[in-house]
Parts: sequence; C-alpha cells; structure tokens
Amino acid sequence: LRRYWPRSLSDRAKSDIKTYETAIDTYALDHQDQLPKSLNDLVSGDRKYVKLLKKDPWGEEYVYTNPGKHNKGDYDLFSKGPDKVAGNADDITNWSTD
Repeated sequence: LRRYWPRSLSDRAKSDIKTYETAIDTYALDHQDQLPKSLNDLVSGDRKYVKLLKKDPWGEEYVYTNPGKHNKGDYDLFSKGPDKVAGNADDITNWSTD
C-alpha cells in the first residue's frame, strides 16, 4: 500500500533540494570546481552559501553524498521522505524527476 502525504511537504523538499543545488554549484565556482565535502561547508567559512541547513519537512537531515552513486561524476542529494528510510519510492532526490 502506497503512502500519500500532503503535496506541499514534498514540494518544500524539492524546493530545498533546488536551493542546495544552487548553493553547491556556487560553492564549486568559488573553489576551482571542487564540490563541498558536506553540506556543512555551505554554512561555514568566510562565505555562507545558505543561511542555515534546514531539515526536510519530516525532521530529517538532507543526505548529500560526493561522489554520487546515482549521479556519476557529480553528487547525490535527497530527502528520505515521509517514511524516513533511504532507498524507497518516497525519497525525493536530485536524480529523479518524479
């Protein structure tokens, strides 16, 4: 049985991921194409790329992996979704348009 959750929560997670993608891209431009080691790099140092690291709408940290398993040669960024378990159909990712 598939779980359904309010569209606004998944839309917020998608928006947060887009915000982090922009911050990661800007970080890479400022650091000779080097991606951050973790999302914490976006809020530390002289330049802040985001004001603060948000948790996803379900209270979990966004997951950032570099190098990415799904985005070869790049990074993966995702929310584990409402079930809070990675690798399920309800994950909200930067490698899937669903």
